[in-house]
Amino acid sequence: MIVEKMTRRMDAMRRTIRKWIWLRRHGPASQHRGIFILGAQRSGTTMLASCFENSPEFDVYGEMSVAFKNSVLKSLDETRSLIAASKRPFIAFKPLTDSHRADALLATDAGSKAIWMYRRVEDRANSAVSKFGDTNLRFLRELMEKGPTDRWEARGITAETLSVLRKLDYAQMSAQSAAGVFWYLRNQLFFDQRLDTNPDVLLLKYEMLVRDPERVMRIVCDFLGCRFFEEMIKHIHAQSIGRNDSRLSSEAEKLCGAVTVRLDKSMSRQWRALGANAELLAVNIGR
Repeated sequence: MIVEKMTRRMDAMRRTIRKWIWLRRHGPASQHRGIFILGAQRSGTTMLASCFENSPEFDVYGEMSVAFKNSVLKSLDETRSLIAASKRPFIAFKPLTDSHRADALLATDAGSKAIWMYRRVEDRANSAVSKFGDTNLRFLRELMEKGPTDRWEARGITAETLSVLRKLDYAQMSAQSAAGVFWYLRNQLFFDQRLDTNPDVLLLKYEMLVRDPERVMRIVCDFLGCRFFEEMIKHIHAQSIGRNDSRLSSEAEKLCGAVTVRLDKSMSRQWRALGANAELLAVNIGR
């Protein structure tokens, strides 16, 4: 544990020095671009944010930073101010709780882009239960009892999605199945906002990034307009893929499976247009 802490501190120190040297050489940026990482929690978004943190071209604001209050962006005006005040050309935010308002986030700054990240639902469910326990289950039961409230989890839910959710049995539902249903709820927002037709939003599958980090990250960087640095991917590993069998109920698997197919198809179509070869996509679609 002590060795791990020392290693993290040394890595952070080296990163700070690299970023300082880069800024001394290039000077403050005259143009800025806001980048927003969206999707469901426990989908690899922190790993992606770390990729950007390791680039000297980025400032990164996570949920515990000054840009957020209780894991929600403070305001779009404050977000604009942070973008404008940065000395670096790219400013990344990870407002997962604001994923229901992607259009508003993209409008905060000219040229802003977003990355919607998703992960195999079985792995997301296991990770969420390990981290948050039955939080998703308690929220879903509250949603069925009270209807949509001002909780961030309920924002953006359409009448159609709510109708689908009301057909499920929450009295007998397990925490793992609820975490899967919550995955469905959050990723359905991608289609409800028609982000699959928005050229400023990149759909990224976690499994594809960890299986082939350099090839995938180079395409991500091309999409964003930033440079690729090898340091961006040194921390990436594939240890969390398919670690455990599915513990979702059949109804949760069916619900999430349909959205997975839509996400995979949208991502495949988009990445082919960005130049990804068939082999890269074939290895990752449907897995």
